[in-house]
Amino acid sequence: MGAKITDVAALAGGSIATVSHVINGSRPVRKETADRVQRAIRELNYTPNSSARSLKTGNKRMIGFLVPDISNLFFATMIDSIEREIAKKGYHLMVVNTCESGEKEQSVLQSLCTGIVDGVIIASSVGDSQELSDYLPKNFPVVFVDRRLKNNCADLVETVSYRAIYESVEYLLQKGHEKIGCIFGLPHLSTTQNRYDAYFRAVSDHGLSPDKALVRNLSIENSNPVPLCEELIENGCTALFFGNSRTCMQSLCVLNHYPDRYEVVTFLDSPEYRELFRGMHVIEQPTGTMGAMAGEQILKRIAHPDAPTREILLYSVFHEN
Repeated sequence: MGAKITDVAALAGGSIATVSHVINGSRPVRKETADRVQRAIRELNYTPNSSARSLKTGNKRMIGFLVPDISNLFFATMIDSIEREIAKKGYHLMVVNTCESGEKEQSVLQSLCTGIVDGVIIASSVGDSQELSDYLPKNFPVVFVDRRLKNNCADLVETVSYRAIYESVEYLLQKGHEKIGCIFGLPHLSTTQNRYDAYFRAVSDHGLSPDKALVRNLSIENSNPVPLCEELIENGCTALFFGNSRTCMQSLCVLNHYPDRYEVVTFLDSPEYRELFRGMHVIEQPTGTMGAMAGEQILKRIAHPDAPTREILLYSVFHEN
């Protein structure tokens, strides 16, 4: 018969609860005590019974991640970094593609929060956290990532890009471009609103009248940026600003036809696009770091559900790629 947790506790000179905390990472344990427990585990070749542990503690060692578009490399990068971070504590990641649907997001949360997962990370498609409140049990561990919701009272990990966007538009204006066309994402998202505000502030601060006719938005029904890019070029834009890497990548078929007619600034939100955008000016987001910090924060929230909520802010940087 294999060793039991009581055997580990006896050999380590501690309690069963202490051994459990070391194994699960559920509470901080002094380094000397944790080292004794780990030595005892190795000496006894003890293997925790994950099924029994789950039944006793309610801990499934599973975290859900609600992703609005799993085909977007931005979110793929984030998935990878979250998964790496939570694996350090023996957790697994369950990824659900919500397809930018608030209704699907609500339905998924209603299922996941019944005991399937220990906590959720959400890149939300809704605009207000109250739209999700009926589907999240009280004190259930939640971390929002990338997108800021109105009335949010949960943990948030966000990249702030306002300054970098302002600097990028300022750069284009200083190069003599007065008609700067923009293609942004879904208009109700906080990330889109942030890009929109920074763009118009930069234009206004440099003595030009903001022109909404130079701005295009993607929608759930029409996510193809190519016709929008063609419209902006036909309208005489001499510079183009892309609100995310995927939109720029999809538009390259148009851009490559007129390489000398205009200048491009794009977000670089996944390292997979770096070579593709070589030579362009980019707004680089720390996407991997954002995912890792979201993973770290959900583990802290699971371990300390009553701790004060946190906002973790990262910053994008404008530079030549």
